[in-house]
Amino acid sequence: MKFHQISIGDDFIFNGKNYKKLNNVMAQDLDNQKQVFMKRSEDIAVGEVAVSPSNTKNNPYENILNRALLDFQGACLKQFKSYRDGVSMDMAEAEINSIREEIFQHYRDKS
Repeated sequence: MKFHQISIGDDFIFNGKNYKKLNNVMAQDLDNQKQVFMKRSEDIAVGEVAVSPSNTKNNPYENILNRALLDFQGACLKQFKSYRDGVSMDMAEAEINSIREEIFQHYRDKS
């Protein structure tokens, strides 16, 4: 999904970090509250916002795992860009989000 396709106020993930869309060209990093300029055409992930230091329950391992999974997700989305003719980006994002949640739930069940 592209930055311009989400509504103002929506949360999204970009380069493994959580953001909130402030207007058509600005977003706010939810971890450090800094505002950043966003190109309309930037690829982003939407849906569940990642667990960050500000919203974990004092479990650093959960945050480390989630960051690793977000890096994996970002790498997958970049790879899927090269296969746009054969795979819908929405389908790719949904599949990656599903896999991410399965892995994260498995980790939560074990802890």
